[in-house]
Amino acid sequence: MSSKVISSVPAEITGLFLDNCYEGSDSSCATLISCSLVCKKWVPATRRQLFSDVTASVGRGILQFGNLFHSPNATITPFVKSMSIVAADGNRQTGTQGKSLVQLLSRLAVVPFHSFSLEFEDGKVSTKERSPEPLSTFARDLIGSYHTVVSLSLHCDFGTLLDLVELVCSLPSLKVADLSPRIGDANICPERCPPATLQKIKIQRDLLPVLDWISNITPDHSISDIFLVYTPSVEDTNKISQFLKLQGNKLTKLALKSKDVSKQNLFGNAHVDISGNGSLHTLEIRSLHPNYLKGTLDSVSATLSELNIDFGDNDLVGSERLNEILSGPHFLQLQTFTIGRASWADGMEESLSSFRSRAIFRREASTV
Repeated sequence: MSSKVISSVPAEITGLFLDNCYEGSDSSCATLISCSLVCKKWVPATRRQLFSDVTASVGRGILQFGNLFHSPNATITPFVKSMSIVAADGNRQTGTQGKSLVQLLSRLAVVPFHSFSLEFEDGKVSTKERSPEPLSTFARDLIGSYHTVVSLSLHCDFGTLLDLVELVCSLPSLKVADLSPRIGDANICPERCPPATLQKIKIQRDLLPVLDWISNITPDHSISDIFLVYTPSVEDTNKISQFLKLQGNKLTKLALKSKDVSKQNLFGNAHVDISGNGSLHTLEIRSLHPNYLKGTLDSVSATLSELNIDFGDNDLVGSERLNEILSGPHFLQLQTFTIGRASWADGMEESLSSFRSRAIFRREASTV
């Protein structure tokens, strides 16, 4: 972002993205924040412009970014409600990167944001060359001090399951937790409960240890909205089914997404059973093989009000089969039925006449 390119900022823009704030590079991004997002050349047009959402994709200059919030002119600080950090190789406990991350998190403690996200670029894919290097104790303690955070997203590594749980449980106002961790040691299952405000949890990696923790504290939690991203193996689906059964009527919203969008039924009847969730009113299913989908929908025992299905690239389900799957009594009171992208979806509305007549059919799946 450069003042040479942008002469003014529309008042309706509330998001700012900073990319590659490397040490020794052009400091225009620093000027942008330290002057309340008003570069001196922009003052006439943008004097009142303040951003509420800030995303920083930073490398070696990660510390420099944190310093911006301590500038005498950094009046942006009270207005930032969402902070998202994508750190390149930032989860090392030792060396410059680890120290810079801790210093950055320390400086951000002055920002009263409601949404905080931390993601490490090298944590997305596991490699054989290295084992996961966990978020340091100092970094965890600093994030745990962000008591204004309502929505937390952590895509990084943890040494133990206890480290992850302690961090989640230290945020008194937390409502949403999006977790994609790699956990080094999950042998000890913590008994500490999350804050009573926590309502939704999304788990995208190392699923089973986190499910063990939630099961361990059932029913002493308030989580009613769960999003699970899993591999459709017999082990995972059986574990998820047991977990959901334990949650019982506490669960009102559930989303299931398969990591492997396979056109082959590799695991037999490896479907998730939700027959024990009688209070479920919203169900979303993404990227499941048709056989897994049918098994899960056949197990529905609740009277759903909303159903969202996205097959991804899977074209093995036709309208006749879908009509058969959804002919059960638990789908008669649907108020919203959404179907996502599929090669055969054109004309689907005509085929699903019963849903069309009730004016509840939509083409694009909503996000959870």
